[in-house]
Amino acid sequence: TAQVATFSSTQVAALSADSLMAISSDNFAALRAITMAALGSSQIMALDTDRIIALTTAQATALLASQVGSFSPEQWQALETRDLLALRTSAIAALDTSLIAAITTTQAANLTARQIIAMSTTQITALELEDFALLSSRATAGLSSTQISALTLDQVATFNADQVKVLRPVQVRAFTLDQLATLGSAEVAALNTASIAALSTTQLEAFTPDQVDAITERQRASLTSAQISHLHGSNASLHAPIRQSAAMSSALAQALNELAAPASNAALLHNPLAAPHIDAMVAVLSQYDANGTVLQPEITVTTFNERYKISPDTSSPALFAIGSS
Repeated sequence: TAQVATFSSTQVAALSADSLMAISSDNFAALRAITMAALGSSQIMALDTDRIIALTTAQATALLASQVGSFSPEQWQALETRDLLALRTSAIAALDTSLIAAITTTQAANLTARQIIAMSTTQITALELEDFALLSSRATAGLSSTQISALTLDQVATFNADQVKVLRPVQVRAFTLDQLATLGSAEVAALNTASIAALSTTQLEAFTPDQVDAITERQRASLTSAQISHLHGSNASLHAPIRQSAAMSSALAQALNELAAPASNAALLHNPLAAPHIDAMVAVLSQYDANGTVLQPEITVTTFNERYKISPDTSSPALFAIGSS
């Protein structure tokens, strides 16, 4: 061991594959980290898994990108977690997709955000589904917007709530519409308020009814009225409740809330068009005085494909007629 520890870079570079393998795995760990860079690709490829396992973290850190790129899948899989974490980001970036695909579940679970962001989109998509699903929340947070948009639909479908809740606004905005459609209800509900508020109206419009129903009250509160108007789901709670105020009669408040409810309740408003449930209401409710007198005779509402106007039903002060806008 003492002799091996004195090897210079020149001596290490001159070792044949047989001579290198003649050094026991224990003694191999005694090679100074500074001499590791002298190992050529053929020498690296000659190392058996015992010597890969024997690498110290200092030796692993000293490995060049070209050396790590020379690893076989078997060598790569033998790399211990401590040594994986010690690799330079340049070494991670140099990995062939065959090595990315060979990552073990243990290695995948220990990849850092720093290492994830060092990967190209080709490398990211080469991660097997089982491995991608095991990325830590910190590693997931390291994905760039370019990497996010390159993910396969199957990879996005593996996201769990813990991974999704750490996604930043710039990351969720990078999701394609097809990618967003693969998120489960639990994952939608896990989006932090800053991230769900960062979604474009186009992205929100692509949400499935189940995804819309999964949106929590706290998430809804972070959305603008314009964003809410692009959600197409059955969750009536997504529509901001109309609260009675001194500027609105109780009859009007009740009528507007019925309008915001599912279509089954729309009949209460004498809706001759049988409109689907309302997605959004655009109204200035303060334009009704304390006695319920209509100061602005019409309110425009938006459904999936149509715009409607609400005007007072002269036959009853408690009802409002709906007509096409």
